Amino acid sequence: METVKLYDERPYDTKFEAVIVSIDKNVIVLDQTLFFPEEGGQECDLGTINGMKVKDVQIKDGVIYHTVKKHDFHIGDHVTGIIDWERRYSFMQNHSGEHLLSGIVHHLYGYENVSFHLNNEEGTVEYSGPIEDLDLLEEKVNNAIYENKNIHCFYPEDPHTLEYRSKKEIKGRIRIVEIEDYDVCACCAPHVRSTGEIGVFKILKSINTSRGTRFTFVCGKRAYKRFREDFKQLEALYHLFSSNQKTLLKQVNKMYEEKNALDIRYNQLERKYLMSLIDGPY
Repeated sequence: METVKLYDERPYDTKFEAVIVSIDKNVIVLDQTLFFPEEGGQECDLGTINGMKVKDVQIKDGVIYHTVKKHDFHIGDHVTGIIDWERRYSFMQNHSGEHLLSGIVHHLYGYENVSFHLNNEEGTVEYSGPIEDLDLLEEKVNNAIYENKNIHCFYPEDPHTLEYRSKKEIKGRIRIVEIEDYDVCACCAPHVRSTGEIGVFKILKSINTSRGTRFTFVCGKRAYKRFREDFKQLEALYHLFSSNQKTLLKQVNKMYEEKNALDIRYNQLERKYLMSLIDGPY
């Protein structure tokens, strides 16, 4: 029997009741769960079941398996599960941000999303062609966030009547995530209710690949934490160089040029000294 996916309809809930239907050592199956398993390129939810830490959640053939560190459970036990909300919401912000980015990339360039991974630190997404204007892309994604568009997750009665993005052919019921005016995509993960909840979007890195372009990105609280840490580093550099936002780069470049000149002069003097130690006409 497939596990009832409570996170489909209740992505903002953090606590649930369930019954244990099977146990295999430290792996337990519940009749229903709020824990999102590792799926669709996203890492799983973490949390506790009756106070026992859940360290992994996987899905196979519709059955969700929860791995706990230790337990004294029995089949038929009624248990309480609590998910790590900070982790869940961070994943929701960043996964919704990726959908918004991919919808805009598809609209601007016609490229497909060919790979996606979201861990606890950042997300990576790869597209099927070259993308050069990152400033334009960031601006469009953040403008869509400010517009606070609705995000609707649902199972359509007849998905064949919809035009939607999907990285692979899906068997069984198809869950659709629709971002108003921006994207329609098949996806199994929990999402925020509106683009405004994504908060902010930032591309950290862009590299060219054999298939196209890969971005590393952050959204929401992750982006805020990154901005905060980067600002602390900049403040330290401003102080170190007695500089500010307008003059720091110029001073660093000047120091770099001076260092290169000193390196060249040092190598010349070293060679001259070594030659002076050698007997004979050189």
